[in-house]
Amino acid sequence: MVAEAASGVTLPLMQQRPFRMLTYSKLLSRVANNAANFALVLLVVDETGRAFMSSLLVLTIVIPSTVAGLAAGVAADRYPKRLLVFFGDLMRAATCFLFAYLEPSLGWFFPTAFVLASATQMATAAEAAILPTIVRREELVPANAIGHAVTGIAQVLGYGALAPLALRVLDQPRLLFAVCGGLFVLAGVYALFIGRG
Repeated sequence: MVAEAASGVTLPLMQQRPFRMLTYSKLLSRVANNAANFALVLLVVDETGRAFMSSLLVLTIVIPSTVAGLAAGVAADRYPKRLLVFFGDLMRAATCFLFAYLEPSLGWFFPTAFVLASATQMATAAEAAILPTIVRREELVPANAIGHAVTGIAQVLGYGALAPLALRVLDQPRLLFAVCGGLFVLAGVYALFIGRG
């Protein structure tokens, strides 16, 4: 961005490395998060045969998100944002790898959902705080539009492709969580490369 200012040339957003790294990180982590959360709901219903249990699981995702969101906002103001995204992604990766390693059972669904929801708040709050520091003010509207598009694409890929393919076609929940863990690791690596220039 310093070179851009000196030359007076503005690169398109996706050609600016910090924004591109943030976008890749967000896409990968959201695909993994959507797939893992949807998989947990499907697995609970399959395991118990009761829709009520899926409602409890959704509450396990929503309630920590609300509480952790407050702490995550404060942390995003006080601590290095890239590291918060990185550690949030690593926490989610470790949770997914542990779930993939263990035999999937009802006892693991709720703690897994709780940790994923809490770590997601830490990462997403830091991502939101990073954006205005890496793009110029006049670029915030298109940057936010790209962010919304990324969220939509991640929903299609996570909910509509990855989770159904792994669970319904391949019947491999462990494989799904291993893939999600890998996506979180890759998202964390991209997050480390977010910077000003």
